[in-house]
Amino acid sequence: FGSSEYPVAITQKNKFMRRIFNDSKFETGGRYYGGWIQGLNSEWRNKITINLDATVEVDFSANGINLLYAKEGLTAPSGDLYDLSTGYNHNKPPPTTYNGYSMKDLRPLLKLMMLIMINAKNYNEAYYAIRGDVNDDNKKLPQGVPLKPLMALFEQKHSAIKRYFYSGFGATLYKYDSTIAEGVINHFTNKDVPVLCIHDSFIIELQYLKELKAVMQNSFKKTL
Repeated sequence: FGSSEYPVAITQKNKFMRRIFNDSKFETGGRYYGGWIQGLNSEWRNKITINLDATVEVDFSANGINLLYAKEGLTAPSGDLYDLSTGYNHNKPPPTTYNGYSMKDLRPLLKLMMLIMINAKNYNEAYYAIRGDVNDDNKKLPQGVPLKPLMALFEQKHSAIKRYFYSGFGATLYKYDSTIAEGVINHFTNKDVPVLCIHDSFIIELQYLKELKAVMQNSFKKTL
């Protein structure tokens, strides 16, 4: 659908979701997977109606980074957490562009980089994984970007949570993430209000927008 190369079949056969954990004690992972809804891009998700009513999708902005700051008892820097031109101090002025790319252009790469840096167990594992994704033409990431200096800039901006980089903490982070989603889903299911989940974003009827935002924040606070 949309810009996807492959169509998404919308049928009654593929509508259920399940949580997938990484261990037998249910302490890591646990994100919700399944259902045709997760195969749609944002353009087609915007067309979804529930009970013939218009819907809205709300997500946690930079949820992974915010979770790590909250775990440290800190508030994340203001503004775009993937914008390396603001939010940290060092001797040289922060860059407004990097290797000819604007911070907006770099954002998809930086989001991927953050996830890999948290999931990888060491620096080299992270670097080669990022480099492999950049070289994958299907992912359409910025090309010719010096990765090691970019990783260093990201570490500087988020030095307060640096201890989680290259630590393999990602699976534990997903447990927090999925527990937050569980709280949101349970709240509305108990009220017989349909809510659709795409990891850390939720689609609901427009009339429940205010309530959804409040429930998301409450579930975030309860989990941390």
